[in-house]
Amino acid sequence: MQNTVENVLNKIKKTGFSVETDILSKDDIELLTNECKKILSNNKKISDLKYNNNNFKKYDISQTIETNYNTKVRSLAGISKKVDNILDKFLSKHEIKDILQKVLGEGYKLYTCSLRHASHKSSYVGLHTDANYQFSISIFLNDVTPANPTTVFYKKTHLLPFTFASKFESIDVKYFINKLKPATGKKGDVLFFFNKTLHGMKESDKETDNSTVILLCFHPSGYPHKPWNLPVNSYYNQSFLNGLGEELRKVLDNNLNLYNNKDGEMIIKQSTDNTNRLIDSISSNNNYTMIDYLKTLNWWFNYSLSIIYRIIRKITRIIHHG
Repeated sequence: MQNTVENVLNKIKKTGFSVETDILSKDDIELLTNECKKILSNNKKISDLKYNNNNFKKYDISQTIETNYNTKVRSLAGISKKVDNILDKFLSKHEIKDILQKVLGEGYKLYTCSLRHASHKSSYVGLHTDANYQFSISIFLNDVTPANPTTVFYKKTHLLPFTFASKFESIDVKYFINKLKPATGKKGDVLFFFNKTLHGMKESDKETDNSTVILLCFHPSGYPHKPWNLPVNSYYNQSFLNGLGEELRKVLDNNLNLYNNKDGEMIIKQSTDNTNRLIDSISSNNNYTMIDYLKTLNWWFNYSLSIIYRIIRKITRIIHHG
């Protein structure tokens, strides 16, 4: 990593995201990209996977799924031993652990560990925010330019006292494009971002463009997190969890002793003092100034316009199909 951990954290704190280089070795990048390409292209569903009998969502590694956005996604861990070893090495790297611990503290868990492939056929994903306490890492598996379908960010929105959620998700990101920063970089580069930062995905500018990324989304201890119903076996081991390296196994471990049940909601237990972690100040900022609140007026105005736009669009469709 060319920048120090503190420099990376300062960039993420300031803008809400940062792309960093020179984290993975060239050999690991080539192996990772080749293996992930094979995984995505294999459309044959594996039907003999066994799961434990619990009510949690299955971590389905059986097939590549086509989404409503015409992107391809697939849960990644447990399919290729080579990929899992690289992911474990990545999560064990001093710089990555340092960033994760400073942002999330100890005891964080993986909410998402998957592949996403977008092509010229993929539609935009409108601007939105996820849970305020989520923090994500994305690894580029090909060179990504501003012409590619890629994640776009509205800088510094994670610092505003405004609940974006899905308020603008139905609007094409092209209407905001001059204000948005696309996540771009070389194959193997790594994107860090707060999910509280307003973000979406732009469409491809050309038919030849595409982008494939590994998505890793983390939840900190002390916050909600539903443990996965993991397969009993991986593709290469008789035990899904025991086949994983130490760090990857830790963040996917679904042992219920690691959770508290609070009013019917699963909360990751806190085993250490996490008072100095960054995510708490991001997820529940109580130090907003008058200037911060004034900055939200523009967003309230835009939101009002979006409601009027949706009403007019709905009336037009009713008349057109009437």
